[in-house]
Amino acid sequence: MEFLKKAAPYVLAAILSVVIFAAGLWIGMDFTARITANAAASVFTPGRSTELASQLNDTQRVLSLMDAGNAKEAHAQLETDENLKLIELDRLTPFMDERTAVVACGTIQFVAKHRAAYPGAYSGRKSDLAHMSDEAVSDVLTHPGSCEKCRKPK
Repeated sequence: MEFLKKAAPYVLAAILSVVIFAAGLWIGMDFTARITANAAASVFTPGRSTELASQLNDTQRVLSLMDAGNAKEAHAQLETDENLKLIELDRLTPFMDERTAVVACGTIQFVAKHRAAYPGAYSGRKSDLAHMSDEAVSDVLTHPGSCEKCRKPK
């Protein structure tokens, strides 16, 4: 009996430590599973699948034009896509945080610098949609809203 009285606290401590370890293991596994599930859900969404399919379709259309020897038409298609993305990016400026606005501003400035370096490549031979967006794109390239957002005093 004396032995049981002396061993009881140690046995209780051992059982308690196993229970605490098992609870911690279960909580850790549950937490990891939830984070993994949330990360997967944010990457694998129906919207993302549709977006990827659309991008693949656009890429295939341009590659088909290039394979057929229609480099000018492929360039015009890429330019139209770029123009629409520039306009959309600029229109999203009010909803951007400062960090995102800085990235958007740098991207727009990069495009503007490239187009200034190759002005002949960005005139003439445009689709109807490109002609309609010329003024809007010119405004975006010369006065990007994202750059103005970055310069506002805090």
